[in-house]
Amino acid sequence: MTGKEKDISRFLRSRGGALLIGALGLGGAGLAALGGMFRDVADASADFGGLLLHSGLPSMSAELSLALSAVAMIAVAVMMVLVNRTFNLLRTSSVLLGGLYLLMQCSVPEISARFVPGTVLALLALIVTALLYSCYQRPERTQTVFLVFFLCTAASFAQAAALIYLPVLLAGCIQMRSFTLRTVVATILGILAPFWLMLGFHPEGFRQLYVWFSPSMFLTGDFLSPLAATVAFMLVWCMMMLMHNLYRVYSYNARARALNGLMASMTVATMVLAVVCFGAPDSYLPPLMCFTAVQTALFFRINYERRSYIWVLSLAGVCAVLYIWNLWI
Repeated sequence: MTGKEKDISRFLRSRGGALLIGALGLGGAGLAALGGMFRDVADASADFGGLLLHSGLPSMSAELSLALSAVAMIAVAVMMVLVNRTFNLLRTSSVLLGGLYLLMQCSVPEISARFVPGTVLALLALIVTALLYSCYQRPERTQTVFLVFFLCTAASFAQAAALIYLPVLLAGCIQMRSFTLRTVVATILGILAPFWLMLGFHPEGFRQLYVWFSPSMFLTGDFLSPLAATVAFMLVWCMMMLMHNLYRVYSYNARARALNGLMASMTVATMVLAVVCFGAPDSYLPPLMCFTAVQTALFFRINYERRSYIWVLSLAGVCAVLYIWNLWI
């Protein structure tokens, strides 16, 4: 690489570069919300609640929704950075993955300018993944395994999309080399405990368990809309990054392969959720962008000496185009 190209790569890896990318994203979301220019997707897409709640979130003012959305997105970005630095997932301390997540999610004002359940789901996915990471080659940490499945099951009461991560987390116990009979018992108890607590404290709700699904969320909708194009692009981009990264990660040591393997499994599960429940972007788009940001940051790290900054800048350019398309066209 030339000197100028190295400077660009260093800037993207630096904290200032990531903060600038994230700030641009948050600024775009604020502009869309405060300007009242983003479309209301309540009529265009179907959100679905969980095992107990018919609707994911109560109605709130536009200002409060924007504030909560910004706080939740920043929390997700911070959690991404903490997970990476704690477990050295990307083999770099760069905070680029957090900035990329903010930029990608804010490229869709319909998702970023409102507080949607998917942003909370993205935070939950990172938390349970980090908890399971801490169990690597430590099968005695059954309490942590219990907590992982307890949180995921309890979250499904408000957002049914969390259920898709349960089999992934169970397979993750094997990947973390902590799968024993005690782990299986902790898993079962973690899944049953939320139902047991609900039966004890709210038996009426237990008798009314249901999962709210709308026919419009299954592979339906306007496939020529900007939102549909955004989802399609994110799926293709994520798949490209994931396939390349898995090929390179295979040469890493056993621990790195296990950690990245679990992250890849969570990514694939989210992609499946996006395809199956295409009509409910409020639920799957934030976690999809979260895991896409992780895979893109890993790609940037692996190919740092091969002008990988071009891919990052290309992603930023596409996000800018998608922002304009989603906002004004």
